[in-house]
Amino acid sequence: MDNEELLAQLRAHDEAGLDALIDQYGDLIRQVIWRYLRGGYERGYTQDIENRCYYKIWAKIDTYDSNKGNFEAWIGTIAKNQALDYKKGLKGTFQDLDLAADYLAADEPEPEIDWQPYLQQLTGQQLTVFKFFFVEGLYPMEIAQQLKMKPTAVYKNLSLARQKIQKGGQQAWQS
Repeated sequence: MDNEELLAQLRAHDEAGLDALIDQYGDLIRQVIWRYLRGGYERGYTQDIENRCYYKIWAKIDTYDSNKGNFEAWIGTIAKNQALDYKKGLKGTFQDLDLAADYLAADEPEPEIDWQPYLQQLTGQQLTVFKFFFVEGLYPMEIAQQLKMKPTAVYKNLSLARQKIQKGGQQAWQS
């Protein structure tokens, strides 16, 4: 089915159009969602977000204008916004709950790992790139733009930092 037929069915709120949308663009929607949900915990909500995307497309199909952009980009924008909105909601899920400690069914938390000895072996640039990637959650292209360096340099710094940290961890286990 081409996009014109699909759009016509969606605008008529024909359920066959919704099925065709899922068949034709389900992979695109999932890829966009996974682009913004990086962790396994977050990706566990993929189906919820996909369903929100399908509903949003179904409900807002009349706002799509082919003169302003192509259909795939419009769908991608909806998927991106839904993923980011859901991600914000997940961050606040447990922070806003006021639970008494005796009602939580969890073991004592593991002691915090002191990362300082591992991070001290990194150079200044490696540490900066490492923190941007693992703490801030930036992508290598974003780090490269922010630090005004080539993406290959970002990957190299991440690789060297990871190797140094792994080597430090192995030495700690051996002693």
